[in-house]
Formats: sequence, structure tokens, C-alpha cells
Amino acid sequence: MGLIDSVDAFDATRIVCSTTRHADPVNPLREDGRLSSLAGIEFAAQAMAAHGALLGDRQPVHGWLARVRDCVVSCERMDTLPGPLRIEAERLAGDARALSYRFTISSRGAPVLEGSALIARMPGDAP
Repeated sequence: MGLIDSVDAFDATRIVCSTTRHADPVNPLREDGRLSSLAGIEFAAQAMAAHGALLGDRQPVHGWLARVRDCVVSCERMDTLPGPLRIEAERLAGDARALSYRFTISSRGAPVLEGSALIARMPGDAP
């Protein structure tokens, strides 16, 4: 399930992506035709994964979203938001075991969801 339409910019610590998949009526994260703002956590997680891939990690790394905290939700649902969403993620710290990011999702400059995430990493051929 790919939720990111494009990577607009990135560097060693930051990525900016955009998407219109929040408005897709067949988005697999919808429930009863609605897309909760909390689904934005998955959008942000995919931006973080894209960031790691673009930085060219030399060996495949499998990981999982271990913790999300300090979330501020500014709207009830995402499917009614106008225009493309802007997804920004900034890597705060990282090592072979974990990555820490701060993320923000906005629609036309208005905040939708922001918070921080910890990605646990498992190097090698782990499932």
C-alpha cells in the first residue's frame, strides 16, 4: 500500500512529500467511507521509510513503528481536506537499532497532524 505520491525534497535529515491519496475513495485505511486523521501516522511512516531508502542504506533494513507520541490532531478526518497533503519528516537521531523522527502533515498550510515517532530497526534478513 503506497500512500505517497511524490518526494518533493530531501537531504540528510529531512524529507518533504506530497499526496492526494487521502481523498481516494478506495484508500484501504478508510473505515465506513471516512479517513481518520490518525491514518496520517501511516502517511508519515511511509515518508520516513522513503527517507531511509533515498539515503541509500547499504543493507536492507526491516523495521516497525515502535512508538508514536506528542501527537497533535487538528482535524477529525483527512478525506475531506482540500488539495494535496504535505508530509514533512525530520530525523532527530538514529543508530543501528532505532531512528527518531518528528513529523508534520498539513493541508494548504494548515496543520492536520504532528508528532514524533520511534522506528525500531532490525538489520539483515529479519522478517
